[in-house]
Amino acid sequence: MRTGFAIDERYFTADGKLTTVGLESGRWLDAERARGVNWAELADELEVHTRVAERLYRTWCETGDDPETQCSLF
Repeated sequence: MRTGFAIDERYFTADGKLTTVGLESGRWLDAERARGVNWAELADELEVHTRVAERLYRTWCETGDDPETQCSLF
């Protein structure tokens, strides 16, 4: 998968799916975004580029992992 940036193996598998850490981080991103935290702060906390944090969140939203998701805020 070509993404324009390196896939962070902590969060994504080689085929672009989320790892266990990725799923947990997506859930965390959802809660923090609902509180109004900006992407730059979230990316810093995850030690990734802002685009990686956004992609992680979008991917997590697409999994339908949590019925209480705030993904509509994205």
